[in-house]
Amino acid sequence: MTWLWDNVLYGPLLNALMWLYNTAAGENLGLAVVLLTVALRLVLLPLSVIAERDSYEFDKLSPDIERINQETMHDAVQRREHIRELLKERRLHPWAKVWGILVQALVLVVLYRVFVDGIRLHLGDLYPWVTRPTDVNTVFLGQDIGVRSPLWAAVVGITLFAEILIEQKRAPGQLTRNDVLYALFFPLFTFLVLWWLPAVKSLFIYTSMLFSFGIVLLRHMIWPVPSTKPPAKA
Repeated sequence: MTWLWDNVLYGPLLNALMWLYNTAAGENLGLAVVLLTVALRLVLLPLSVIAERDSYEFDKLSPDIERINQETMHDAVQRREHIRELLKERRLHPWAKVWGILVQALVLVVLYRVFVDGIRLHLGDLYPWVTRPTDVNTVFLGQDIGVRSPLWAAVVGITLFAEILIEQKRAPGQLTRNDVLYALFFPLFTFLVLWWLPAVKSLFIYTSMLFSFGIVLLRHMIWPVPSTKPPAKA
């Protein structure tokens, strides 16, 4: 397990980050994290495309899902079963999005260890072709991403809140009390957690969120969902 951590996860990520720091990032660790995040999302792009295609198909099922919700209003178990059968019939599965999220979560954990120990203690373990910097610049846009930052945590929390509101506005049916609580408390919880962690976490998540937002915009341009509203009466 230690070999897997050192040689497959921690070591390659530390070296990739330092290589970007020395080259494309111009000795700015924050920019190196942004570039590393974009590179990771490009690697995961096939999964993202599959997830967006499923999202597009799911949007087209909105009338069917709304009908099921109305028909099974008082039977949550039957409602979930009918929706599951509908998704199975259309071959829609969440595995692509789930795998993408799991990989990014794993990178977040490794990136945290890189910032906690790697930059201070393990720069001597860099690959021979990666130059060891004499001093690492962790200031990005005026903020030290190696320490806690309420500003970066707030940026992620506010962006997440806006994203949830947009998704809920597009969802079929009326919002429930749980929907409202989720829209309020999940971004708040995210803000509090990220405030407690080094700002590099917030930077990674925010960059990934912007990348996802770009993919969603592109999806709506390529696969616009036809309106399910009935035509207005003359």
